[in-house]
Amino acid sequence: MDHDRVAKHTALIEQEDDLLKQLETCQVMLAAAWRCARSSGENLHLPTVHCLISAWRSIFQLIDDEALQVQLHLLPFATLSESDH
Repeated sequence: MDHDRVAKHTALIEQEDDLLKQLETCQVMLAAAWRCARSSGENLHLPTVHCLISAWRSIFQLIDDEALQVQLHLLPFATLSESDH
């Protein structure tokens, strides 16, 4: 691969890593919020819980969609390296 392709490939890998870290952070935050709500001893207002879960799902979906786009951009690199062998 030439220098430009290597740079593009590296940038895509770094972007994918960043998105995976964002997903992990969201999962940790959701788990912490859930533990806090459950351990508070307060009754949970189900419509509020539903809204919060819907918001988290939207965030997860946005990050996941972006990660899919990055993975699709990485496909030509995988195809190219397989044809080199």
